[in-house]
Amino acid sequence: MKLFKSWFRPKDRRTDVEKAIDILHGDLDQLLTKDDCLQLARMVGGMFMDANFKTAETIVAEIGSRYPNLTDLHARRACALVGSWGTSRSYAIPAASSMLKYCPVVSDGREEATYGMFFFLATDVVHYLRDFLKTNPDFWKRDEGEILDWLGQPYDPNGKAVEVPVFWGRFCYAARQLSKKPSVGVVCTQCNSAYTSPELRRETSGTDVKVDHWVCTEIRCPNDHLLMKTRDTWNWMPKVT
Repeated sequence: MKLFKSWFRPKDRRTDVEKAIDILHGDLDQLLTKDDCLQLARMVGGMFMDANFKTAETIVAEIGSRYPNLTDLHARRACALVGSWGTSRSYAIPAASSMLKYCPVVSDGREEATYGMFFFLATDVVHYLRDFLKTNPDFWKRDEGEILDWLGQPYDPNGKAVEVPVFWGRFCYAARQLSKKPSVGVVCTQCNSAYTSPELRRETSGTDVKVDHWVCTEIRCPNDHLLMKTRDTWNWMPKVT
């Protein structure tokens, strides 16, 4: 009879993301709302998946800075729990929006810091990636294909700008090209000013250096603050005449 009744128990209709957030909410003694827990999970998940990997101590410190009502023990619980979720990105990916915000990764101190905040129309990003993937189909399995799939999902109904998750590191190459479009919005957080695409300075260096095999492209504001920096491999080949 007990087994028979179990067939009629209401199913747990929560998604995997909702279940994970409920666990985090309880693990933090409900000091944060579930929405704040989701934002925290996205932040921490992005840090774990970022190409410029941060140590657990650094992540714990950033959690404490962002959420001062959490104790050090709570911050360590959150770091350990989100880290245990592995490489699944579902909890770290927000719904896309018609407007995308991109903040290049800030330097860890070994290089010049970046201060750019770029705003792109999602339609511009979609058109760029479609054209790119037509000529580079191998990239469907990399960031470019994942981002295009993401933009094919329902958008956030609030219409607010949504930040491109940091673990899609190759988005910088799309951003570099899209920053040339008149529709782009650019803010320098160092001088707190907004600029248009024609006002930006673009510099390329390293094209004459065949030793390190890198070409660096920098985008700077009129006040010389670095907004974005990308690197490409320099595949030197003899010129065909």
